[in-house]
Amino acid sequence: MQLEPEGGSFLLGGIDHSQYTGEFIYTPPVTDPVFWQISLQGLGIRSDGNVMVMSQNIFQDAALILDSGTSSILIPTAASEVIHPQLSGTWDPIHRAWFLPCEGPDLIWWISSGHGVVQPYKSLVHLLEDGRCQSLIFENQDANYWILGDTQLRGLYLVYDMEGNGRIGIAKAVSSTSMVRGGTSLQDVGILTVQDENAGRRLLMFNHGVGCWGYLVAHGCGFGVDGSS
Repeated sequence: MQLEPEGGSFLLGGIDHSQYTGEFIYTPPVTDPVFWQISLQGLGIRSDGNVMVMSQNIFQDAALILDSGTSSILIPTAASEVIHPQLSGTWDPIHRAWFLPCEGPDLIWWISSGHGVVQPYKSLVHLLEDGRCQSLIFENQDANYWILGDTQLRGLYLVYDMEGNGRIGIAKAVSSTSMVRGGTSLQDVGILTVQDENAGRRLLMFNHGVGCWGYLVAHGCGFGVDGSS
């Protein structure tokens, strides 16, 4: 599956090799085959080449759905109240919405052991007429699952592998340089890989104050959000 600003494509029974670059990374088997739901392995932030891990347990093993029919990101309220402050966000009680700085770090979705998908910061915000930037991460108050919508999926090529228990393959789409909301380019969408593929060990090292949990290909070591290094 591939999404573009003016539509996209959906191919049954095969893979269009002209629509993606690099190699596929695959999620663990889906936990709910009806919604193609997977378990989120964690979240991170990338800024100036450094990768910081959000080590709160609320992110690990969260139910995540990659849904091209959703235009934004929907997450439980408890998770929203952790993520937005990490991105220097503020809650506006009048508009009942989160607002973020118009410039900020990229978000990393760890979707399998050792692999993360980079979401450019610009795809997380919507510039309003008053100059403020509203967060496109919305609270899903009555649900305990997360939905990753087309703000991110437009930069990716997805394969829904139905063999066995089912899994999702993810690669960078050729069209990732196409334009999305506000003229934002998804050319910075990418795949990060760590040599230490044990997700539990990575989180354990951060929880014990060890800053570097594995070598990030072309990006160096990570640093803990709590200030460890």
